[in-house]
Amino acid sequence: KRQRYKNKPTFLRSPSRLLTMVEAATPSSSQAEVVLIGCGCPLRGMGWYHAVQMLGGECPSAKLCHIVEPWFLGAGASGPGGPEF
Repeated sequence: KRQRYKNKPTFLRSPSRLLTMVEAATPSSSQAEVVLIGCGCPLRGMGWYHAVQMLGGECPSAKLCHIVEPWFLGAGASGPGGPEF
């Protein structure tokens, strides 16, 4: 089944390739907008763990709206943890 987006998807690009497509997240009036910078290695990083908590609704006062991961989307992409990210 095809997913429908309430907001228009945003395409994130690097100079060499298309990285991912994300749906624009909008917090409610009772939520804080969260920007996660440096989420870390999947299934190992504390930032990653907190992102999963917010995406799973375990922190109802927070809405994960943006993730900035300069290491795994840059110089660390081919290093340990890069392929999992």
